[in-house]
Amino acid sequence: MSEPNVRLDWRFRILGELARIRLTELKRFYEEARGHFAKDFQRLQEKSHELTGEEWDDYFVDRRDEMESLLDLKQEFGIVALFTLLERFMRLVLMHLHEAGRTAFVPARPRVDDLKAQFAGIGVRITDPPFAWLKIKKL
Repeated sequence: MSEPNVRLDWRFRILGELARIRLTELKRFYEEARGHFAKDFQRLQEKSHELTGEEWDDYFVDRRDEMESLLDLKQEFGIVALFTLLERFMRLVLMHLHEAGRTAFVPARPRVDDLKAQFAGIGVRITDPPFAWLKIKKL
């Protein structure tokens, strides 16, 4: 029995465009977070003229730690958002392929290994290079 033909119709183009838009938003989010950090650090350096000695050291260390923590938090949020985008995109692709009869049922909340198995069923090996499967799975 031959595999049914699957056309890459408008749904796949739309999915690709939506993913591209979301990636652009995430990149802007990251760049803004870095920009805010740079501006805050510049303001912190300007404040160094107002404080002296130990007073400055304590203030600087506390403020710098706070700024770095916020930057780390924003970067972690960006990574989670990126992984969520990847997971949703893969699930939507599989849903469209399911409608065309190419994949089995796609669970509402698939695990990463479920997605891997579904794609392997249609000949797409997302565990092979250039994909860093173990890093994706750790997320």
